[in-house]
Amino acid sequence: MVDATMVGGAISSLKTLYEIANGMLTASKDAAVNANAIELLSTISEIQGRLLEAQQSMAQMQDELRKANEELSRRAQFDRYELMEPYKGTRLYRLKADAARPGEPAHFICPNCKDVLNKVSILQEDGSAAYCKNKDCGQVFDIAPQQRFERQYHNPYAV
Repeated sequence: MVDATMVGGAISSLKTLYEIANGMLTASKDAAVNANAIELLSTISEIQGRLLEAQQSMAQMQDELRKANEELSRRAQFDRYELMEPYKGTRLYRLKADAARPGEPAHFICPNCKDVLNKVSILQEDGSAAYCKNKDCGQVFDIAPQQRFERQYHNPYAV
């Protein structure tokens, strides 16, 4: 497999050949040597151009490979969760029981962050609600019935 150092070494070698051929061209008066030196310089220039294109193409492929690996990693992370409804009307992603890593507690992740922002954001729970702490989201989800408070009126004049 060709890597960047091999391409760089080839470019360096071609540069040296170019300098030698250029020296031959300026040092020699023989027409046949001059014609061969010009042909050699032309070929070297063409090879240098192709090597530079190969180097750029390889850098682009490495970038695409890095992005593909990141996407695979993100998908593998998302595959650890399943959609569920902890409370009527609230749908969250919960860590699958068989996907938990050693010591990792059961938890929910924010569906907005997962589906819209393409991120994993673990929700913080307080018993009745779950809060997304991601600064770009901040959603709050009901995970249990909310406690209702009845207003009580007190008449200080009543006997």
